[in-house]
Amino acid sequence: MSFSYAFFAFGNLYDKMYVYIHSLESQVAKMRILICDDDTLIIEQLQKYIESYFESNHLKCPELVSFTSGESLLADKNEKDIVFLDIEMPGMNGIFVGNE
Repeated sequence: MSFSYAFFAFGNLYDKMYVYIHSLESQVAKMRILICDDDTLIIEQLQKYIESYFESNHLKCPELVSFTSGESLLADKNEKDIVFLDIEMPGMNGIFVGNE
């Protein structure tokens, strides 16, 4: 996934996240947001965008968890509230992981 595509995809989700987050403010701190991408630069950028979003809206940032493979994400048995998932990864691709 290219950086420009990740930025575009995140921008489209930004407005939806705003509505969702503000309607559930009391539960935001308990949320887990997972990022799964084989490119660590994309993971870092998404983490910065998400942290910036919560900071600019004066909300406590939920737990951010990153994975570099679909296998490691599926091994995580904890709650998954929001998942940013790369479609093209070595091993298990994002489409397979998303269907699990």
